[in-house]
Amino acid sequence: MMQRFTTTRAIIPALLSFLTCFSVGAQTTRDLFSRQGLSIGAFHLNIFDGTWSTSMRYAGDTVLCNDTLLVFESVANTLSKSLLFVENGRVFLRNPANPCAPGTLYYNFDLQVGESFQVQAGGPTLQVAETGQKTLLNGEARRYLRLAGTGWNIEWIEGIGDIGNGLFPAFYDFEGFDRFVCARDITGDLWNNPAENWKCDSLLCPVPIPGFTSDVVDKTAAFHDATLHADGWLWEFGDGQTSTEQNPVHTYDGPGCYEVCLTVTSSCLQRTFRICQPTPVCVDPAWELHQPTPPITGEFISDIEFLTPDLGWVLASRSIWKTTDGGQNWTQQNFPEAQAPTTRILRKIQMINAQKGIIACGHYSGTGNEKAILVTTDGGQTWEERADGSYFLTEAILTNDGQGFAVGQFKELIYSDDGGENWTQREIPGLAEITWMQYLGGDTLYAFGYQGLPPQYTPAFIKTFDAGLNWQFISMPQWPVQYDAHFFNAQEGWALGKPGELIRTMDGGLSWHPYAFGENLQAQSIAFADNHSGWAVGEKGLVLHTTHAGMDWKRENCGYLGNMRSLSAPTPDAAIANGFQNELLQYAPGMLPNCGLSVSNQANAPRANLRLSPNPAGAWLDVRLEVPDALAASDRLMVFNAYGQQVLEKENMNETSSLDVSGLPPGCYVLSIWRKGLPLARGRFVVGR
Repeated sequence: MMQRFTTTRAIIPALLSFLTCFSVGAQTTRDLFSRQGLSIGAFHLNIFDGTWSTSMRYAGDTVLCNDTLLVFESVANTLSKSLLFVENGRVFLRNPANPCAPGTLYYNFDLQVGESFQVQAGGPTLQVAETGQKTLLNGEARRYLRLAGTGWNIEWIEGIGDIGNGLFPAFYDFEGFDRFVCARDITGDLWNNPAENWKCDSLLCPVPIPGFTSDVVDKTAAFHDATLHADGWLWEFGDGQTSTEQNPVHTYDGPGCYEVCLTVTSSCLQRTFRICQPTPVCVDPAWELHQPTPPITGEFISDIEFLTPDLGWVLASRSIWKTTDGGQNWTQQNFPEAQAPTTRILRKIQMINAQKGIIACGHYSGTGNEKAILVTTDGGQTWEERADGSYFLTEAILTNDGQGFAVGQFKELIYSDDGGENWTQREIPGLAEITWMQYLGGDTLYAFGYQGLPPQYTPAFIKTFDAGLNWQFISMPQWPVQYDAHFFNAQEGWALGKPGELIRTMDGGLSWHPYAFGENLQAQSIAFADNHSGWAVGEKGLVLHTTHAGMDWKRENCGYLGNMRSLSAPTPDAAIANGFQNELLQYAPGMLPNCGLSVSNQANAPRANLRLSPNPAGAWLDVRLEVPDALAASDRLMVFNAYGQQVLEKENMNETSSLDVSGLPPGCYVLSIWRKGLPLARGRFVVGR
């Protein structure tokens, strides 16, 4: 605001004269607290947490609950608002979440000498020791009160507040204190603390709040600055290129999920402010974020299991949830609690069908005689305790032929041959720990773990071909993560490697070969729906997807930035992962234009000749696949606009399908056809009217 008036210097003397000729009675308390440009600089210091700004500035009025309220915003975060209600000389602070409540009385400029006043809830109760007037730096006279008590001496000036501590001091913080620095409005400086006034300019400078959006067409991204209070910009586009424009346009060399960072500055502050967010360039975001309903609070999701896209279970540390509608609604299931003082933690769930399943449990503060297995035969309506004497398990498996395997304690396997009813111990000599296992049929079990004794124990791939009576150890490289893997058969499998890599074996684990996916992120879970389609998820929103048994991996999910913990893949078109904040992310397949496919995808995906006519299209578009690849009833036809957004979808095809495009605005579109989860054909067409 000051900058606007530097070009009209003749106005300022007249304006100052006009404002200073007011007497104290001519302006009300409300008038003085709502002066244009009013800003009050202050800070709070806590001996443990450091120093932060408590500066506030007047931002206008609002009417709520039939009252006119003054809106003050934090200079350090102008998105944070406070509401003042002024009645005569009394000033109330109201809660924005409940603005109709009376609020807290912060100031009462109508008090007389000798009257008492409690300075906030939890603050001291003081007596008015002095009243009168103070002449401000701009020549105005304002009402003044001094309140005193044991160890306290507080001074108020009407329209400024507490000139020792700031507008909203925190007297309840016994580990710190507040300090008033200065006050200004459109006329200039009103009052200052000479010892701290050198901080005034920075405290009254609104802190930049960085933000931006982007529009991506093909490989070109247009970035739109949405920052508040900045006058300098530095863009890092995630490919080594930068720009100092406010709203740059950048063209990438190839597809990818680029982490774009914006650093902003303000000429009145020495600090920089930075925000980073993913930007998909020809990458299918593909994953939608959902929160379980009701939300899971006070515990963490430890595992998920989906048998179909609709039927699934979420295992939290102390609760079990089931959905039958793809996660739209969840029902909590009961299970037996451990007897005090033991605490039961639910760790892993596996359902072999809609009725029968198993949960591995961990126990704390127990006696060692707990039962660490829960089994259901009715879809989770009831869970029964099994395995006397088991205490802490990390994995449990039931098989269709009635076997059960569980690991996690005392360097051993516990085994069942009657569907999980009874369990026996089978020691594994040389074992330190098993962290993952998979049943491959018959009596064959594969596992990852550690052999030896700490601190000399080493990673190992472990096999048994007789249900745990004998074991084979294969030493592994020093991969940091051994928590998840998937084998297609006895020879071929994938596992998690070090950051930026998955590892693959083609010889039953005798040798492992890294597959670099190009990002220094750690994968945490891997799952395949069949011998072709699979996913791997991990930290910072990492999602990799393959439709060719891992021969290619495409980056998906260029939106969610949280860490993903576990993964379930019931079908080639359905996958669900959970984040570390108890979010669920569900795969929503789609495709972007040609640049959206990786080179390996384009080379290996099936192809069919596609004819689109007329092109440009009017109200209808005829879609035909050349024989022998005629459209099938199970094919999915999807249309995407130039921004990669899906705008049409059609199923139940016939050899020639007519597509109604009358509702599409003029422009360029991509039509893709998917068959059994794989892209079959793709073409471009234009709508022109």
